[in-house]
Amino acid sequence: MALEGRFSSSGFVKSVTAVDCVCERSAMRVRGGQLIRRKTAYDGMTVALCKTDMDLRF
Repeated sequence: MALEGRFSSSGFVKSVTAVDCVCERSAMRVRGGQLIRRKTAYDGMTVALCKTDMDLRF
C-alpha cells in the first residue's frame, strides 16, 4: 500500500504479506483522517482506529 506516514511495522507481517504494516495503513486508507489508536494486538488479531469527519444526510 503506497500510503505516506509513520506506521508501526512488523517483520512477521512483512514475511507473510510483503508489506510491513497492514492495520494502521488500512484504517487510514479507507477515509483518511487522524489515526487515534495505533496498532493494538490481542488474541492473534491487530486493530487500529482512525477518526474522520462524516456528513450524514437523511
